[in-house]
Amino acid sequence: MNIYEQAKNLIRQEKIKEAEEILKSALGENSSAEIFNDLGVCKYLLGELESALGFFEQALKKSPEFSLAKINLFYVQKAQELMRKGYLQFRHIDHDGIDPLSPKPKISLIVRTYNRPDLLREALISVSRQSFRDFETIVINDGGLKQAESVAREINPPGLRYFLAEHGGPASALNRGLEMARGEYIGFLDDDDIIYPNHLGGLLQRLEREKSPGLAYPDVKINYFDLNGNLVRSEVNIEEYIDYDKCVRYDAIVSMLVLVSRECFEKVGMFIEDLITTAHDWEMWLRILKHYKFYHLSELTAEYQERVRNDRATRKGLFDRYYYSNLMHYLHKVIRLFSFPKNPANERAYQRALREMDMLYKKHNGLESKIRLRGFYDFKSPYGYFYDRYLILRDFGELNLAKDFLKVALKLSPLEPKLWASFISANLIEKGNEDVPKKRRVFGRD
Repeated sequence: MNIYEQAKNLIRQEKIKEAEEILKSALGENSSAEIFNDLGVCKYLLGELESALGFFEQALKKSPEFSLAKINLFYVQKAQELMRKGYLQFRHIDHDGIDPLSPKPKISLIVRTYNRPDLLREALISVSRQSFRDFETIVINDGGLKQAESVAREINPPGLRYFLAEHGGPASALNRGLEMARGEYIGFLDDDDIIYPNHLGGLLQRLEREKSPGLAYPDVKINYFDLNGNLVRSEVNIEEYIDYDKCVRYDAIVSMLVLVSRECFEKVGMFIEDLITTAHDWEMWLRILKHYKFYHLSELTAEYQERVRNDRATRKGLFDRYYYSNLMHYLHKVIRLFSFPKNPANERAYQRALREMDMLYKKHNGLESKIRLRGFYDFKSPYGYFYDRYLILRDFGELNLAKDFLKVALKLSPLEPKLWASFISANLIEKGNEDVPKKRRVFGRD
């Protein structure tokens, strides 16, 4: 077994430091781009980002078209930029000038809103009906209509505090609320969701039963609406347990309908404001799970409204979600684009896939933010990753890129019948003999 094979085996066993030392010992003038890339990934996993970037650059000097090194360099640079912005320091600021000597509530409930006063009204009415009463309601208007204040004053939920912030996006609004929060526990509510009377009290009891800091989450009813605002269907989401490994795979928390011990934020810090899509809360849950446990309250206490939004049902919306999801996973060192697959049995197919990925990257500018990267290294079937990308891209109207992914899937598995059926269908669409499939709403688990 040569040195590179030894390093690969160690990486598959999660012995990253040992593998890094072996790869360093193998470096020389004739070292391949793959070795430089894999050493860069090891450095990135060990938290040595500057060193990682140097190795990715060396890989590209060896092989300028090496897509994995390009992708790794792009996202590790972006992750490093975020980490330098210092979002992780928790701080307290009374934006509304509240008397610092006034009694502190048990719970601070942060309600963020932006230009939806009618929905805000319903949300705050549900807050007013809580059976547990020792809480403050912090309404953060994210630079929107001033009508939000009159709605909040009219409903006047317990301990109302209102702040009109500069428009900074969802994570920014949450951080302004965190700065104002005085409670021992902190909850959240978006302006289009509602909570039942047992919500705050039930979550509080669940957390205090454990006698240790953490996060409590309930069962949640999800209401799905179409573009016209009509209710299409409803379902109850039940997650009996959530740990780090599960939350890495998908955002297991529905919206922001949780209650969190203040200590958690004092430990891990604020939301990352640059993650402007739903990745900002997903990233926070992962950060908290590294230090604390999540506790399930097996009661239905809230309703989340899943609305089809024009800005998300577009190619740009899809690509934004992919970019921020990829970036979040790089921040947590989840994406591992090594030059070899996790499963040694897939080595030959993986190498073919890498060559095809190089060609795709050369043809399609900005490919790194147009596809979901998580799952590529796991590579469970020769064609599966590329076929899944084809289906999503096709449904969002990105037909040229979708068809190229389908062609790669066919090259990897030329005898797979469903791939040929899709290929024929794609060509019919291209010739105008079929309607282009309608854009579909992709929920956050893709």
